[in-house]
Amino acid sequence: MELFIMNFKLKPLSVAMLATVTALAGCSTEEDNIEKTVFTESGQVNPTTGIIETATSGMVCQLPDIVQTIDSDFYPLTQAEKDALRAAVDPDETWSDEQVADWNDPMSYAAYDYDYAGVDLYAVLGLTNEESARQAAAMVEAKEFKVGQKQDAIFGDGFDDWFDEWFAAVPETDYLGASQRIDRARRGLELSLSSANNNQEVCYTPPTECPNYKILDESGTYDCITPEENPIADAPAPAYTAMEGEAVIYFKKADGDYSGITIHTWNNSNCTAYNEETSATSWGQGKTHAGDDENYGRYWVLDLVDGHDNCGNMIIYNKDSGTKFITQNDAMIPLGASGDIVFQDVDKMSFFEEGFPANFISGVYLANQHPFFGASAGSKSCGWGTSLDESGEACIGQAISNCPTGTYAVGVGTVDLASKCVAEFNPEDVTLYLRGGFNGWGNPTDGQDFEYTGDGMYRKNFSYGTHGDDVTASEDGSVSYFFKVADADWSEPSTYGGIKDGDTPAVGATIAMTAGEGIGQDMSLAMSENTIYQFLVDASDVKAATLKVNEVPLEAFPGLSIDGEHYADFEYSSDGEYVLSKVALTAGTYTLSIDDESAGFAIGGATDATTLMVDEALAMVDGGDSLTFVVDADADHDFFLNYSDASAPTLTVKLNVPYGAEDVYIRGTMTGWGDPAPAEDKLEYNADTRTYSVIYGLEADGNHNFKFASQAWGGALDLGGNQFTFSEDEGAESLSGDGNILVAPAKSTAYEFSISFAETAVGVLKVQEAPIYIRGGIYGTGDWAADETMRLNFEPSDADNTTEAGHVYSSVVTTTGTGFFKVADLDWGGSFGFNYGASAEQETAGTNAIVLGEALQLTGGGDSKNISFQHPAGTYRFSFNDVTKEITVTAVE
Repeated sequence: MELFIMNFKLKPLSVAMLATVTALAGCSTEEDNIEKTVFTESGQVNPTTGIIETATSGMVCQLPDIVQTIDSDFYPLTQAEKDALRAAVDPDETWSDEQVADWNDPMSYAAYDYDYAGVDLYAVLGLTNEESARQAAAMVEAKEFKVGQKQDAIFGDGFDDWFDEWFAAVPETDYLGASQRIDRARRGLELSLSSANNNQEVCYTPPTECPNYKILDESGTYDCITPEENPIADAPAPAYTAMEGEAVIYFKKADGDYSGITIHTWNNSNCTAYNEETSATSWGQGKTHAGDDENYGRYWVLDLVDGHDNCGNMIIYNKDSGTKFITQNDAMIPLGASGDIVFQDVDKMSFFEEGFPANFISGVYLANQHPFFGASAGSKSCGWGTSLDESGEACIGQAISNCPTGTYAVGVGTVDLASKCVAEFNPEDVTLYLRGGFNGWGNPTDGQDFEYTGDGMYRKNFSYGTHGDDVTASEDGSVSYFFKVADADWSEPSTYGGIKDGDTPAVGATIAMTAGEGIGQDMSLAMSENTIYQFLVDASDVKAATLKVNEVPLEAFPGLSIDGEHYADFEYSSDGEYVLSKVALTAGTYTLSIDDESAGFAIGGATDATTLMVDEALAMVDGGDSLTFVVDADADHDFFLNYSDASAPTLTVKLNVPYGAEDVYIRGTMTGWGDPAPAEDKLEYNADTRTYSVIYGLEADGNHNFKFASQAWGGALDLGGNQFTFSEDEGAESLSGDGNILVAPAKSTAYEFSISFAETAVGVLKVQEAPIYIRGGIYGTGDWAADETMRLNFEPSDADNTTEAGHVYSSVVTTTGTGFFKVADLDWGGSFGFNYGASAEQETAGTNAIVLGEALQLTGGGDSKNISFQHPAGTYRFSFNDVTKEITVTAVE
């Protein structure tokens, strides 16, 4: 944010002379003999230096001092101010009488030289006259900013009161910098200033500090500016320097990964420097880089027109994700001649680097004219609507707790974006459109509207044809386009974009979106030729809307009709398959058809094959006959329409419980392939997620082989690797084998074995770590967090057996003393079902306490009670038996 100085005379700072009344001859200078040149008019040209002086008296000061008019800001500290300062730094009154006397001495500098780090001097001393003037100007600026965010429309008649409350909560240091009262008062003590000196002028050094790649503005117009000469000595020369008629832009990314990084450059009425044919780019395509520099990163070379003006528009961004770098606003490169304070760049070289903000000056965001080599970013200051995060390294959107009813906060916690309140909208009343570079930004008259299916759900299939001649495909043949989801008028409440630094759209992925002008970011999607993309928007909660993109085989939404009545639409799963789950059918004979009348889509069975059987794939043909399906007993059924081979689609129906009434057990090296399998090795079935699972502790690095089968060999089930799809999710263990399945985990701990039928007719097998913790107040800070030092693992004990496994989880941990705890997973049972504690009866009877060496019976579920641990801090072994649900704690010597 810009700061304004009102009614305080400033002047150029490059002259080492002093001219003023003799009473103020104490102004600092390194010269023994001060030459005094008296000026009779303000603004007169100094005959020696040629500099126009701005002080009415003709007074000039030595750099970095400025001329200021004396008022009460410059009076020495009053006794009341000293008392307030001492109360802030010595609240318990521990100082000696000598310290207090020195502090209170009118001629002592003790109160001026004290280190007030951590003290809010504005709260103690209030604002000076100069700070009050700047605060008033800042308040006007902040109000204009909030009006620009449409917060006046959001808060209505209460806006003024809301704004006053909000502004009062913004720390003064955010927009005024450090308090200047003590610095000014020190100047007053040095010169014995009082009201008798009012309206005279004094040299004063402002507290402004510039990062080492900038200098103070000698004109007093700005705080810090980039000088014509690089203030950092010995910076290495860049790999490429601008030739005549060129400009060069460098960008250094912190992680060195420049995948998808490019620049967008364009001319407009403000900046017309670029050669349109060679150096103006289209959004989403960008400009090819010219090379990379080990010190300054990637660089681009731009052609300039003859007689170009002093700036060029540009944005650094990732064309694949849409993420912008350095600033979310349009930026500029300076191209001005020597003497142009804001835009001077005689070398036509521009530098950006992550960690260094754009130079915000005169309302524009500018590149630096010199390399950042050896530069330090300086203190971080934040704009309106943002505040420093806990690390002090980033400005994030402020938390907002009082958005009016019918509105909600957006941008909270997002780096470099100002949060605000936006209005909610009613999906029943709003048509949304798919609007992006792939469809001319979705002119509402071009049929780019989503179909609304109720309950806040929108859907659209978009058929992308061939790439145009004006775009360049990537190596995989795709072209990335930016897009948003919005209504016809781009209304703020119903215009959705991606969350800055959040997930980006990808085929098969669901991402969160956000509304809010300047908050929702352009989303990016790579599109391949002759492909149908399905866009699904879930705005059932408009405050937390999501988007899912699928690559589908049909430009239709196939639905299932039963006995001539539409039942429901299929949902696309993956790999060309559509799924409709949990269709409740009672015993009887049904006529089924699959179609989407609005899309002109209908398929059925061939003339001689129209009977659908459970677990048997039936070939489907365009315009085929209705199907007959006989249900023997009441049950839920799942239908799978498979278009993985678009020329030969099939329909399969299965009972909703994949293995029906059969119990499923894990069989393998865990128990020596013994028969029958122990009861604890049974996989539990979750009907809501359609997933079977069991937790097992495994020894690290052993080759654990297993299958899934009935409890006894020879039963109905015998399932090897060829019966499943192996999960490739992040965190999933690597699996192999068509018959026996092999897993070799790297850590001795608990693992979940799961078979999911949530989105496919073929079970997806995943083995992943299942972290189990001692959670409570007996370790760390006592905050009951899931702490890795308190994790229960699997401890093998037989050196001759490299494939040990079991259901007992234990670890040696360090406690901090007495307290309470439970045995739980990361989400208190929501992750893997672990949330064990004492029973209510044990708590009432006082038998919920750990006795060292004795097993304590636990109970599961959200109603379980805390376990009492009344033993001193020390090292203990906690051991939990998942079969008996008992915990045993022993002391470790």
